[in-house]
Amino acid sequence: MSEGKITEQDVHMYARRAELAQSILDNPIYKEAMERIKIQCFEAFASVKTSDTESLIHIRLTMSVISNVERYFERVMNDADAAEEAFNAIINDKVI
Repeated sequence: MSEGKITEQDVHMYARRAELAQSILDNPIYKEAMERIKIQCFEAFASVKTSDTESLIHIRLTMSVISNVERYFERVMNDADAAEEAFNAIINDKVI
């Protein structure tokens, strides 16, 4: 990409990256891994005594981190900024 211009090759590269990223996010192994992590957190939560506030807080923070990491991973995989930039370039006739 030069001087704020996006080439047709860049657009195709962004499209291919998005396609590959989606195939990873749709992969049953990835989905299973994320599901197992969530289940393990829920099982840990369910097995802790309600009086053990330290463990409950730790589990809750862990669940929050897992959700944040999953969202961040999806954003990076989909490279939303690059896709948006390529789209904007197309509609604003900046593709060379």
